[in-house]
This record gives sequence, C-alpha cells and structure tokens, in this order.
Amino acid sequence: MTTPEKHEGVWVFSESPAVARELLSKGRELSGKLGTHLAAVAIGDDVSETSKERIAFGADKVYAVQDQSLKTFQVHPYSDALTEMAQTYKPDVVLIGATRSGLELAARAAERLKTGCCTECSKFDVDPEKKCVVADRLILGGNITETLIIRSKPQIFTLPKGVFQPL
Repeated sequence: MTTPEKHEGVWVFSESPAVARELLSKGRELSGKLGTHLAAVAIGDDVSETSKERIAFGADKVYAVQDQSLKTFQVHPYSDALTEMAQTYKPDVVLIGATRSGLELAARAAERLKTGCCTECSKFDVDPEKKCVVADRLILGGNITETLIIRSKPQIFTLPKGVFQPL
C-alpha cells in the first residue's frame, strides 16, 4: 500500500464492538459527505475476528496492528500503534468511542499528531466548502451546545455510546 500525500478517509476505533458499530454507522455518513473511504482500526493480539466484524458492519478496509503485547488495552502501546498508522496513512477524520480507554487514547493520539481533539460529540455535519467535519457537543451540564471545527488534520473526535444508531 502506498502512502497518501494528502489526508483522506474516515477512521473509527473502539475496543467495544457495540460502540464500534455506532461509529461505523456515523463514519459511513461522514465518509459519504466527504467523498472518501471508511476504515476501521483494529489493535490487539488477535485482530482477525475484529477485522471481519468491522468489514461486515460497513468498513471499506481495516488497518490492523497485531501483537501479543497488545492483548489488553494499555494507553501508551495503543497510542503508539494508532499514531504510527495515522502518520503513515494520513486519515482525514478519526472517530474514537468515548469509553474510558478511548478518551485516553484520543487525547494522547491528538497530542502526538499535533492536532485537535473534540470529546463527547453529540452531532456531526460536514462543511461542504472547507471539506471538514463540524461537531457539536453539550457543555455546562447540557445547558449549552458548543460547535467546533478542528482545522488541523486529522480531525479527532470521541463519541459517547448510544448517541448514534448502529447500521
């Protein structure tokens, strides 16, 4: 596989199969609006079943890192794996499940990739002129909606479970 020159693709990652299905559903919508592919990220000691499941639920491709040392989630090795893949294949958008592990991973990956990270997003759309994702999230106990655009690439967002319907 050749390394792309520009950022392209919507990636999804969650260690939870249920959350991954929700992310794939929203990722499919975003990738259609952006005119790009949808990819899942699988990290672990045996990612073959995870990869098959992600393809079955709508991913066009799966980027996988398989290593015995990745059997259980540890934020630094998982961050290393995700960051290295993102530096190599340059996704446009990365959606990560807002689980305890996912929130840690998203923040570290954003810092390593020198990009922004918007957490606990509740609504997404695409700005057709800028070809970027615009996200809403609730703040101040849900009393105010904040709309954010991350101008650097990749745009990293976390999504809480149950906000979007799976395919």
